[in-house]
Formats: sequence, structure tokens, C-alpha cells
Amino acid sequence: MGVHVITDKDNFFDTIAIDVTESDLGSSDSVLAEFHKFGINLRKIDDITVGISMNEYTTIKDLAELLEIFAILLEVSPEEADEPYLEPSFCDAESYRGIPENLSRTGTFMQ
Repeated sequence: MGVHVITDKDNFFDTIAIDVTESDLGSSDSVLAEFHKFGINLRKIDDITVGISMNEYTTIKDLAELLEIFAILLEVSPEEADEPYLEPSFCDAESYRGIPENLSRTGTFMQ
């Protein structure tokens, strides 16, 4: 859909950052205001960057809702994009599991 994710896809934890200017979405403040209309809080990183944080309670449905809102803001249909974002097969959870070895916890804290 043209959303410009600037987080390194191989080294992230629970937050991704989006360049709203490169994504043709205006400013961070305007994106935050639009997401607030849907009851979703994003984080303003700076004037051109917003952050989206996820945790163990985030579902595929939550991700689909985020994508739908971006589609509304960009005035495109997610189905017109290269990938079927709203299909259950969009996210193969197993392929997104795992933490890079250099970021993996090795101690027993919070097992």
C-alpha cells in the first residue's frame, strides 16, 4: 500500500516505526488524530515518524485493523495491494517467531 516502514525488519522487538511523510500520510499529528478516531493510540516519535507497538495480546485481527485504517488514509483497498493483507494466510505466525541470536535472552529472568 506504500506505507514506509523504517524499522529494520530483521532486528525489531515489539515496535515498528513508520515514516508518515514517505508514506504520503502528512504529519505524525494528522496520522495520530485519524487513528484516534478508531480508538487506536500510536506513538509520536517525531514530526514525521509514528510507532506502533504490539505485545502478546496483539492478534492478526488487530493487525488487519491497522492495515485497513492505513488503507482508508491512503484511499486504497488493501486487496489491490501486492499481498492479500486481510486473508488468514497473510501472517504465517511461525515464520515471524524467533528473536535474532544477538538479541535473545540467555538468563533465566522472566522465563
